Amino acid sequence: MREIGRWGALGGAVLLAGVACTTEEAESEPGTGGSSAASGGADSTASSGGSTTATTGSGMGGAGGVDVPAGKVPMFVAQGHMGMTVVSCDDGQTWVGHRTFETESHALVCGSSQSVRCFDDDPSDLGCSYVDNGQCAVDDNNCDCDHHPGSGKGIAYGDGAFVATFGWGYGGVVLRSTDGFSWSEVQSGDTWADVAAGDGIVALSGRTPLVSTDAGQTFTDGGAANHDPWNVRRLFFLPTSGSFLQSAASGENRDILISDDGLATWRAPTTLPADCARVQSVVEAGGTIVINTGESYVCRSTDNGDTFTRVDLPNGPNLFSGPVHDGTQFIVWGSQGGTKAYTSSDGETWNEADTNLGGERFGEVARNPVSGAMVAARSEWKQWYENLRWYRSTDGITWETLAPSAGPQTHPVREMTFGWADPTVDCPGGT
Repeated sequence: MREIGRWGALGGAVLLAGVACTTEEAESEPGTGGSSAASGGADSTASSGGSTTATTGSGMGGAGGVDVPAGKVPMFVAQGHMGMTVVSCDDGQTWVGHRTFETESHALVCGSSQSVRCFDDDPSDLGCSYVDNGQCAVDDNNCDCDHHPGSGKGIAYGDGAFVATFGWGYGGVVLRSTDGFSWSEVQSGDTWADVAAGDGIVALSGRTPLVSTDAGQTFTDGGAANHDPWNVRRLFFLPTSGSFLQSAASGENRDILISDDGLATWRAPTTLPADCARVQSVVEAGGTIVINTGESYVCRSTDNGDTFTRVDLPNGPNLFSGPVHDGTQFIVWGSQGGTKAYTSSDGETWNEADTNLGGERFGEVARNPVSGAMVAARSEWKQWYENLRWYRSTDGITWETLAPSAGPQTHPVREMTFGWADPTVDCPGGT
């Protein structure tokens, strides 16, 4: 295991070397999900927590049945492009510990500490450096952070550790941390579409996924996921059954596979409407799976993904975030004359509510299952850096927009997760 920031071997031939794809082209990019090939989807998310050895109900006012590990600090971790991570240990009120590949002069940005602005087409922009098949390359302008070794593809918490995967189109790294501040490299040279954790497993999404049973310290090959589309996209843990759901998409060719045995073998749903193969994000609670399709509808399964049905939401919104389950109901968010929240107790009947955000949209939402706090960051195109905003809510409907000083105005924030971290000087204490 190597500490990040050091030069390391970057083996393997990387597909699309030197090819600059636009964001619109990203979903049809060739790749496999692993094996040094481009694999990710436009929005890779994995926020399911894994198993922990824990004491129930200590600290935070009691956990209400949630396992709360003794001596740990409740923590949100956000992941973004250019190898970025940042944490909140005060329940989303402020964000600290900001680090990126530039701040570390990381090997994958050719040891450069030059600040980067993603997707900035200003002629004065200096672009960005990156490692392409072991050689340093430079994008002279308009740095394409979606296709870069530092592209943020997924972060998950399981068994006491946060695990994040970076890199799309060019070989990247998998990083691991137990405190959210210090990160170690546990795998390199490949790209993985996503990461998910649960039931003592941390898994990297791919046609042949990698599986860890020691909290992301070491990985071995899982079973081949023979998706019909070539590009693996997303991976999610389904806590009631202990299964994993993985999606793939190449253009309009899309499918879903499910593993019930720790990613050793895979099965396809027996009933999957074509509309339901569109997977932006997934959550499962109480045996009900809800898929956010990124369209005007969700899809629902109550038999561990064997059959899915389409459920249209009120007034046909453009869904952009969720689902989250708050312990009582599912929540998704969409645009329809402003930002709306949609709630359902069963994933079948949905209610619409106005939020207080006007038209502002956010990316993935993470939730503290003890306090109920939800956090998110602004995700509209080019609304980063000086326009980036951090949000916090306790019900998903009324949101607090944090002051700009409360968090870094940084690269595009891609993923969020919640977990339990080792105490540090910056995040002291522990339950």
